[in-house]
Amino acid sequence: MRAEAQALAREAEIARKRLEAIASEQRSWIETRERTATQTATLEQRLTEAQTAGRDISVVLIVADHPLLTVREDVRRVAVIVNTADRGLAGAYNANVLKAAERTIREEEGQGRQVDLYVVGRKGAGYFAYRGRAAVGRYDGFSDEPTLEDVFMAFYSDAGPAAQVSAPARPDLDAR
Repeated sequence: MRAEAQALAREAEIARKRLEAIASEQRSWIETRERTATQTATLEQRLTEAQTAGRDISVVLIVADHPLLTVREDVRRVAVIVNTADRGLAGAYNANVLKAAERTIREEEGQGRQVDLYVVGRKGAGYFAYRGRAAVGRYDGFSDEPTLEDVFMAFYSDAGPAAQVSAPARPDLDAR
């Protein structure tokens, strides 16, 4: 009789632990569902804000009368600006930017246009140099922490767009 009572007690303990595990799993699913609902609401709000901002930008572009925003009929030469990182930790970003740049260059050359390539960042410069495509302008060494002066010197200096611009060595960044 005592053995039977001990067996029943063991079975009751096992059943209690199973119920606790099920209850814990249910709480976990409820928390996940609530967290997902909150994230979804946040994303929907951001999407709405982005759509509103996009409409505002569209209105500005429609109203703006600027030579860079006018549609031209006979385009024979285009510039492709490729902005990549100087160093690692941006592999997916660099890969997608370079893939899009290659696609754009192929499309433009397929339409008979001359493509001038401007590369910002060592990753892009190395990528195109390896493939034998010369860049009209190469700007690197400042993409980790760019300043307005870096951008100005790279794109608006008296040296012209064909200048090879590199920022001075920055030991504080190289140590990372």
